[in-house]
Amino acid sequence: MTRDTLLRIVVPMTVYAAFGWWMGGKLAAYPGLVGYKFFNACGAAMSLMGMVVLSQLVVESPRYKKLVLEHVAGQFLLLLTCSGGALMIYAMHWATGPSAAVLSSLGVKYFAFFVLPSTLFMNIAVNGVEKPLPWSDKTRLTAFGGYLAGGGMLLQLYAAIQDIWG
Repeated sequence: MTRDTLLRIVVPMTVYAAFGWWMGGKLAAYPGLVGYKFFNACGAAMSLMGMVVLSQLVVESPRYKKLVLEHVAGQFLLLLTCSGGALMIYAMHWATGPSAAVLSSLGVKYFAFFVLPSTLFMNIAVNGVEKPLPWSDKTRLTAFGGYLAGGGMLLQLYAAIQDIWG
């Protein structure tokens, strides 16, 4: 294993998984955990990140564009995947506390709503894992920002529907 692989993939994956595990423990111990509030907060954070990525400061600056496409997008995908997986595993096997049952349901939904779509979209449209992408950096950046903003709004819409009819 090279030093670059260790610093860019292994260490962040470990940190993100530990964060997901820690977050699972905190959420399970919280007595008033409600699913729609969790998804509303996640959706708002995701929309905010999308608005920052789509801002003219990032879109027009070659320096920020390179930073977002080469580092932030990949690390965002690792964060969602590793923390989501750790949260789901913790919730399904080790969660104890007043909100353990709610967290178990949230863990699976989090994985379905965040990790699977993010992995598919990011690998195809933003990162170009299979092969170099045929579109420009500006298009990739717009796709990433649009995914964050649109995905955040959809999560908030899901949370609102769950609040009204749940």
